[in-house]
Amino acid sequence: MAFEAPGAALFSFEAAVDLSTKQFHFVKLDGTGKVTTIAAVTDRPLGILQNKPVAGQAATVLFFGISKVVADENITAGALVGTSADGQADGAHAQPVGFALIDAGVGNIGTIAFNCLPPMQSALPA
Repeated sequence: MAFEAPGAALFSFEAAVDLSTKQFHFVKLDGTGKVTTIAAVTDRPLGILQNKPVAGQAATVLFFGISKVVADENITAGALVGTSADGQADGAHAQPVGFALIDAGVGNIGTIAFNCLPPMQSALPA
């Protein structure tokens, strides 16, 4: 059974479009700072949408942690995952953001441990 452990990395942004069918999908920020759908595998995900907002409502996004996610393909526990072109978890992604904690079939809800924040850069002198 899918599970989640959301924590302090939950933030709210205005939904740019109707996201009521995109709960547990990866989402991104648009050019105006609003949350919108992933449109390509090259889009940088902001996090995973935790609620079902329509345009103009607050979209609750988990940046990192353990979350439910909709699978784009069959994913097995331990597999690296990224986002598909429609925001679902994809095990064949060149830039993974996490790994599956349980198995999930196509279109089903699984659980992943993930981090959509960019990697930290060292500011120490060489």
